[in-house]
Amino acid sequence: MPILEQIIQKGEALFSFFKWLENLFSNIKKNKGLLFTTLSILSVVGIFVSLYFVSFLVDDVAKKSFSSEQRKYSQEMKLIINKEKDFVLSVAVTSKLDSELIDIYKDQNITADEIEKKYEQISKKFTQELNKNLSRKDISVKFYTEPKSNGDNIINGLVVTNTGTFFQAKMPFATKDDTYLKVDITSDINYLKDLYKKENKDFIYIVNESSTSKLDRLVFKTYYTKVSNQYIIKNTVYSKETIKKLQKLDIKQLLKDGYTKDRDNFYTANKLYDVNGDEIGVVILSKKIDDDSIVKLVKSLVNNVTMVALGLIVSMILFLF
Repeated sequence: MPILEQIIQKGEALFSFFKWLENLFSNIKKNKGLLFTTLSILSVVGIFVSLYFVSFLVDDVAKKSFSSEQRKYSQEMKLIINKEKDFVLSVAVTSKLDSELIDIYKDQNITADEIEKKYEQISKKFTQELNKNLSRKDISVKFYTEPKSNGDNIINGLVVTNTGTFFQAKMPFATKDDTYLKVDITSDINYLKDLYKKENKDFIYIVNESSTSKLDRLVFKTYYTKVSNQYIIKNTVYSKETIKKLQKLDIKQLLKDGYTKDRDNFYTANKLYDVNGDEIGVVILSKKIDDDSIVKLVKSLVNNVTMVALGLIVSMILFLF
């Protein structure tokens, strides 16, 4: 009966294994040194396994906390950029209500050159008043006429011009013969730097090198500095210290992960696109890691848990001795 023989053989093998295991434990019990060594190894292994899982959980919490901060900063940045787009658009729409502009445009007794001169004066007045009332310096208002062949599209969004990057709202609001009367409102993107400063955050805008062809060559050579192979920054807006920190950052990795941190700062990054949907640069938000920041709290949690776990290991080893 081969099946019965196989069962008997397996039973004998299992019995032999248990007998060997029993003898092993018996020998370990008799040998105090071996017993102590075995228990020590098992205890240390158990502690280190526990430490690994604790560290894994803490790291996971840290990553989720940093990702949450990154999403919060990203949403905040998008909201502020959209508000600035809405602002220049509202200024453009409001300025269209000035009847004097249309009266000048429709006046048959004024030459085209005289119209342009009047619009230049009015544009200057609008610009000065607007900046004064809003305590700003970056807003520009321009009224002008343009041939109908150039189109009547409404533009609202970010644009890179020969002097820099701006929020722009441009639209026609009157027409006659073969021309349009248009309004063009712009505000400098670097105004947001001052806005974020009030929130104790640093707003840093770096330009994609593919956009440098739109900049005036003299402006590019005079006012811009390279921070990586792909990005440049306006050196009259940001300090040398900030530029040096950026040059040390792995911007490609920062964009991939969405955030990074060093000893002093927590960084998040988002790409920016112009009115045509082309990438023009990257906004980096930097927040100093102070005692109240979530980054500092998470770092403190990681360090404290690690120290407690190491303390447990040392205590257990001393107990075994």
